[in-house]
Amino acid sequence: MSYRYEYVVREDLSLFDELIFESLFLEMTILRNKILFGEVNWVLNANYHESIVKYDSLLNMIDDENVYLIIATDQNIHYLIIDANHATNLFITFVSIRMVPNISRSIRIT
Repeated sequence: MSYRYEYVVREDLSLFDELIFESLFLEMTILRNKILFGEVNWVLNANYHESIVKYDSLLNMIDDENVYLIIATDQNIHYLIIDANHATNLFITFVSIRMVPNISRSIRIT
């Protein structure tokens, strides 16, 4: 983050549960608008149900705040097999209820 911008690390939203769930959030005010920038990462091969519970808890903490929310993330989920993979289906269902995902392009093709 550039030193030109003032920001605060939101320790209350920055979670680290080893081998399960990790997040980091920064809060900035730009043109009198409070914005939360977050990074959320599910650890590869983590328990997806437990991760969704943690993700939901995190979003519940943010719900009461009057902020714009931007989350950049690497979920380690194969989005192209939503019908064949339970974890992918579970995550997409969860996110689409809570937010509007904007996946503009694949970052990795294997």
